[in-house]
Amino acid sequence: MTTTAPALRFHHPTLGKPEMVCPFVQPDGTLIGYEVRFPGKRILPLTPTGEWRAFWQPDKRPLANLDRISTEPDKTIIVCEGPKAMFAAQRLFPGYICTCWPGGTNSRAQVDFGPLYRRRVIYWPDADGPGIECMNEIYMEHAPFCERSFVLPPADAPKGWDAADLEAEKPPDPNAWLKTALKLHDEWRAAVDPIMTAYRMELETKRATVREKRPARNGWPGPPAADPTDPGPVDLVPGIPDEPSILFEGPPVPLDAPDLPPLCPELFPGFLGGMIKATAQATETPPELAGLLGLAAVAACVQGKAVVCPSPDYREPLCLYVAPALDSGNRKTSVLMEMTRPLREWERKRADEIQPEADKAASMRKTLEARADYLRKQAAKAESLELENLTVEIEEVERKIPEIPVLPRLWAQDVTPERLGALMAENQERIALISDEAGIFEILEGRYSGGIPNLDLFLQGHAGAPVRVDRGSRKAVYLQSPCLTLALSPQPEVIRGLALKPGFRGRGLLARFLYALPPSPLGWRKLTSKPTPQSVRDAYARGLRALLDTPSVIGEDGEPVPVVFEFSDDAFSEWREFSAATERELREDGEYAQITDWAGKLPGAAARIAGLLHCVQHAGAVSFPTAISRDTVQSALEIAAILSKHALAAFGLMGADPAIEGAKRVWRWIKTSRVKSFTARECFQALKGTFGRMGELQPALAVLVERAYIAEAPREKCNVPGRPSKTYTVNPALTEEWA
Repeated sequence: MTTTAPALRFHHPTLGKPEMVCPFVQPDGTLIGYEVRFPGKRILPLTPTGEWRAFWQPDKRPLANLDRISTEPDKTIIVCEGPKAMFAAQRLFPGYICTCWPGGTNSRAQVDFGPLYRRRVIYWPDADGPGIECMNEIYMEHAPFCERSFVLPPADAPKGWDAADLEAEKPPDPNAWLKTALKLHDEWRAAVDPIMTAYRMELETKRATVREKRPARNGWPGPPAADPTDPGPVDLVPGIPDEPSILFEGPPVPLDAPDLPPLCPELFPGFLGGMIKATAQATETPPELAGLLGLAAVAACVQGKAVVCPSPDYREPLCLYVAPALDSGNRKTSVLMEMTRPLREWERKRADEIQPEADKAASMRKTLEARADYLRKQAAKAESLELENLTVEIEEVERKIPEIPVLPRLWAQDVTPERLGALMAENQERIALISDEAGIFEILEGRYSGGIPNLDLFLQGHAGAPVRVDRGSRKAVYLQSPCLTLALSPQPEVIRGLALKPGFRGRGLLARFLYALPPSPLGWRKLTSKPTPQSVRDAYARGLRALLDTPSVIGEDGEPVPVVFEFSDDAFSEWREFSAATERELREDGEYAQITDWAGKLPGAAARIAGLLHCVQHAGAVSFPTAISRDTVQSALEIAAILSKHALAAFGLMGADPAIEGAKRVWRWIKTSRVKSFTARECFQALKGTFGRMGELQPALAVLVERAYIAEAPREKCNVPGRPSKTYTVNPALTEEWA
C-alpha cells in the first residue's frame, strides 16, 4: 500500500509491526490521521504526530478517501466496513471510489456521512449480522442519494465474506461480477432476512446466557418466578396497548418543515407596493411571487442607469436574480403577465415609433449597398485614372450607408448565452430574462452546447464585469459593464435539483439568486377575489414608464455613465450593522454556515434592493437624488432578512432527503384524516398517488417512527392467513388538539 503521508514509525511498542495502515485525509488532502491494524484484528488510531490516540472529533469520524470524494463528483462510491475490504474493493474496481470509516460497525452513529450526500452509493456489508444491520441502518438514515444499491453476497458465501474474499477468488471480470451482485433494496432485504434472523437468534441466546450467569457473578437474586395463576395484563384494545404514551420516550423531533416569514407588500414603497398587494389578492397567490417579480421589473427599467455605493470603495449594480418557487397551478403566469405588462407595452410603443425610421433606413441601406456593389464591378474593369475616380465614389457611397435602428428589447425568455450576449450588445449592454418556468437552467447546463455548462455571461452579467467573447464562428461581443436581470418562477422540484447541475453551486450561480418558497394556497383559495383595480395598474405602469424614460447620464467621453447612489450616514450605519451581523453568522457555528456562498452576498443584495426601492420612490423626478434615506435602507434590510430565511429553506430543499419529504406527506395525511392509529396498508392506499410501491412508503414511516410522530404498535395474534400489515399509533401529544 502506498500513501502520500509523511513517513512515520507505525511499529507499536507492544503490538509490533502492523498488518495494514489506512490514512484518513481532509477533502483538501490534509492528513487527519491513520487507522493501524495489527495481528489479531487489533486496530488503533494514530495521529499525524505519532500519538496512539483518536484523531477524529467527537461524533464526527471521517470517511476515508475524502479527497477523491470531493474532487471526483461523478464517480460512484462503494462503502465497505473496514480498510481491508476497502483496499481490496479499490484494487478490484479502480473506476470507483471506495471508502470506509474508523471504528467499524460499532461506531456507525459517530460517522459524518455528509460527503455521501446526493451521490451514487453502493453499500457492501460483510456477510454477517452486524455488518448487514449496520449498512441497513445507514441506508435508512442517510437515504438522499441519486442511486443506491447493495452488494448481494453469493448464496454459498461463508460468514463474514467481503471484498477481500472476492479478491482472493480472483474473478475473471470483476465489473461483470459487480453488475450481477448489485440488487435493489427490496430484493437485498429478502435475501439477507435469513442471515438477520440467525443473527438475532444468536444475540438472544447470548443475552439469555448473560441473564442466567448474572446471579452467580454479582449476587443478584434474578427475576421472580412466574406465577402460573396470574392472568397478566389485560389488553383493552386488541393490538394497541392501553397506554400508548409508553411507546414514545420524548417529544416529537420536528420534520424541519420551514415556517417562513411572509414578504409583506407594505415593505415596498409607492406604486410597487400597491401593485404587489393588489395582484396577490386578485390572483390569490403569495405576495412573495409578485414581490420578487416586481423588483425584477424595476431592475429591468433602471439597470445600467445607476449603481449603489454603500461605501466609497464598494459598488453594486442594480440588477437582480430572483427565483420565487411555486408548484404548477398557482397562476404564476397570470402574476408574471401583470407585473411585466408595462414592459411589454413600452417595448411595443417604442417599436411603433422606431419602425418607420428603421424601414426607411433598411431600404436606403439596400440601395446604397447595391450601388457600391455596382461601382466595384466597374472598378474591377477600369483603367488607373477611372479606377481612382470610382474608388472615391465607392467610399462616398459607403459613408452614406445608414445604420438601421435596433428595436428596443427589455427582456427575453428562451435564449442561448451566445444570442443573449448579442442582444445585450444591441441594447446598451442590458437586458432581463423573465419567465414563469426554468428552461434557462437547462440551457445553462448545456442543452445547446453538447452538455458543456456555459455560465460565464450569467456570472459576469450579475456582477457587471466586462465580457469579451471572440469566437471564429460568431461575431465578437465586447461588453464593458453588462447588466443582466434574471427572474424565474420554477417549481420547487426544479429548485431541489439545482445543486446537482455541474458548476451551478461551485461557480457561484446559485449564490446570486434571491429565493422565495411561499406556501402553496391550492386547496385553500376562496375563489371570490376581485380583479386588480385599474387605478393601481395605471399607477404601476406610469411608474415603470417613468423609470424607462429616465435618460442615462452622458459622460465627458460621450458614453453613458451610471448615477451613483450613496447611503446617508444613518443609513450606512444600519447597513454596516446588518453586514456585521451577517458576517458573524458565516462562522462554523453560525446560521449561515451551510450557505456561506449565498450569505456572503447578502449585504450586497440588500444594497441593490435599497437602490431599487429608492428608484421607485423617485420615479418621474427630473433626476434621481443620490442619497438613499435610512427608511429606505431599513425596508431593504428587512426584505433581505426575510429572504435569507427563504434561502436557507431553498438550499435545504436542494439537498432534501426524499425520506423526510415522504414523511411530511404522510404526516399531512395523518393530520387531515385525524387518525389516531392506522395500518401501513391504509396509509399506502390513501397515498398511492405519491408512493408507487409499499417499499417507497416504508422509509417515510421509518422517519416518523424515528422522530416520535408515530410508533409501531404490538401485533395482534391473528389466525388469518397472509402477512399482517403493521399498525402504527400516533403520538398522543400530537392528537390532543384534534379533540
